[in-house]
Amino acid sequence: MVEYLTDIVERLTTQGNALLIYLAVINVVTFFLFGFDKWKAKQSKWRIPEATLLGMAVIGGSIGAWLGMKVWHHKTLHKKFRYGVPLILVAQIVLCLFCACGTSSVSQRSTNKIEQNSISATSDKVWGVTPANGKVAEIIKRDTLLVGTTGDYRPLSFREDDGSYWGFGIEIAKEIAKGLGVETAFVKTSWPTLTEDVLAKPQLFDLAIGGITITDARKETMLMSEGYLSNGKTILCRASDVDRFQSLTDIDKSDVRVMVNPGGLNEQFANDNLTHATIIVHQKNEEIPSLVAEGAADVMITEITEAPYYVQTDARLAAPLMSKPFTHSEIGVLMQKGREDLLQVVNNAIQRMKEDGTLRQLLEKYGMIQ
Repeated sequence: MVEYLTDIVERLTTQGNALLIYLAVINVVTFFLFGFDKWKAKQSKWRIPEATLLGMAVIGGSIGAWLGMKVWHHKTLHKKFRYGVPLILVAQIVLCLFCACGTSSVSQRSTNKIEQNSISATSDKVWGVTPANGKVAEIIKRDTLLVGTTGDYRPLSFREDDGSYWGFGIEIAKEIAKGLGVETAFVKTSWPTLTEDVLAKPQLFDLAIGGITITDARKETMLMSEGYLSNGKTILCRASDVDRFQSLTDIDKSDVRVMVNPGGLNEQFANDNLTHATIIVHQKNEEIPSLVAEGAADVMITEITEAPYYVQTDARLAAPLMSKPFTHSEIGVLMQKGREDLLQVVNNAIQRMKEDGTLRQLLEKYGMIQ
């Protein structure tokens, strides 16, 4: 067998070095095109058309395309690439073998098979939606789900100094993107500008996620998904003050300093329910727990999804009212009206994650068993 393959290679090389040079150049170029397109996806820039990337593979760059998918981790979830590129590579190897043996009839049949596979892959359903057109089709064509998130709400959404994001909501977004077969790119938003950013035209992102409570007010102007996490208002205080704060009445006193982040429902709750306490608005939500622990404030208005993380990571803090929150609500995904196809995708994804245990696993991972 080895002698046979060696003989084939010798026959190909005898046809001239020009072919080898061409193949080397086209594969190197294709490899770096995949890397460049991955970079453009992360930067939310205009993309290299999929037809171009597949076309480079068809005209001889299939090895470069296959290596580009592996090295850059790009297009690996797209059926037209995951199956199409290997098929193109196999077809080209078969073509070379038959050319060397004086046969060319198999190459046309292989090419036709690849084209049919690419066409059929585009008609598959994703999360129960056929992306013929609309927002879902736009996301798939872009190859990236743009996700707005505040990045200041541990453990649902947090942005590290290097720009990376982690959290319960971040993983939900990645699961939705995985079902669509696209990459995920996160866009920074804030609680004061959340509604404005969701409604912006041209849009800044496809959906927003991470500690966003489902409310009637939001549903009047935007679309909200089904809830994927139960929630409710509670407090963080110093562990030494547990006996001091056992009710909302204990908090609403003139000698109590309550700290909240601006623009969200925490600030609204404090303003609606605390008439005697001193309310301090601090710009960065993630800094408030430490400020309470250090004595800059006595209480933080927070939620039962956020409080456990800080109690577990800072022994100076406590959440004495976790078992009896002041309110009861659910957290969901927010997006513009007119994106009903995307809403269906998100709701189907949430339902699937509830059924297959993914949500339960995330709750355990982030210490949020409810």
